[in-house]
Amino acid sequence: MNLLNAIVHHQTFGRGEITQQENDMVSVSFPKPYGKKKFLFPGAFHLHLVLEDETLISEMNEVLQQDHLQIAAEQDRAERSERIARFRATSVEKATVAKKTKKKK
Repeated sequence: MNLLNAIVHHQTFGRGEITQQENDMVSVSFPKPYGKKKFLFPGAFHLHLVLEDETLISEMNEVLQQDHLQIAAEQDRAERSERIARFRATSVEKATVAKKTKKKK
């Protein structure tokens, strides 16, 4: 998605123009005294930046939806990993306790 020269609005900095776009970063030029600011892409468009161009808004909504799905998938993977780690730790602990009780008999 090409955002160069797109106009955005920020609640604090006002109206600005995207002057540079990299994989995960956009630079926006705001009027004085704010100047040039860098934002994470696409994260900044969730809360901070609003596009002015209607065609770009619909494209951005798709990008944000994909980003949201990716974040949710990463959270699910992390939660699954934590559950597996807890299960393994519990299994090892139970096995250790079982070995100790067998030795005492």
